Amino acid sequence: MESPREWAQLQRAADHETIRRSVRATGIGSTVWGVINLAIGAGMGDVIVTMLGLALLGTGIWKWAKPSPGGLLASGITLSLIGAWNILGTVLSAAAGSGAGPFVVLGVLQVMWGVRYFQRWRRFSRAGDTPASEADVQQARVLLQALRESNPKQVGDVIEFTVGALNAQRGRVRLMDQGVVCLLGDGDDVRVVRRAQFDVQPNGGAVLGGARKVRVRLAERTLDAVMPVESINRYETWKGGAPAVAA
Repeated sequence: MESPREWAQLQRAADHETIRRSVRATGIGSTVWGVINLAIGAGMGDVIVTMLGLALLGTGIWKWAKPSPGGLLASGITLSLIGAWNILGTVLSAAAGSGAGPFVVLGVLQVMWGVRYFQRWRRFSRAGDTPASEADVQQARVLLQALRESNPKQVGDVIEFTVGALNAQRGRVRLMDQGVVCLLGDGDDVRVVRRAQFDVQPNGGAVLGGARKVRVRLAERTLDAVMPVESINRYETWKGGAPAVAA
């Protein structure tokens, strides 16, 4: 790939593949939450919780059958409403002297997951605006699967880093002649950027295990991360003009 257009096509295809894979997977979670809330609503005789549970169950089935960014938005709205209702119901019960009960914790967790769905929808909301060709999607699928299964200690054109501490997210980057493909998490996000748009800079000293704090730039996105020294050295060699060598 040489032209900016080709890199843009690969990013679009990678977004399509990420939506297909991750939205379908989250459809299972939405279905589970829907069943849980149906059981809760039926047990309590709560019509609102039951209806919201049905909506979430339907959303989960829709996401699995036809994954799209709209499924993320629907899950975010439904799950946040269920969580807010559980929190409100708990507060009202406590005010009436019935005790808080366990549903406030469930409600907080549901709102947190709803917010996460909103964030993912915001990232991928435009993914379906421009169709990607089947050939481009297949190319992205092969690249991402190979990157997902790669071992950076054994593959000479892959580097890795970790973002966050409590909820750490792993990143893997395939170094290509004209740019990079970066996989965040198990596929939560994918970035395809040209060589000049990818940069790794020191951002502090060493941490436990000998890795280094760095700042990773992926076009307009910047991540504070921790990167093994081996990956830093591999990046520096690649950035200096030497081609990355696949094992």
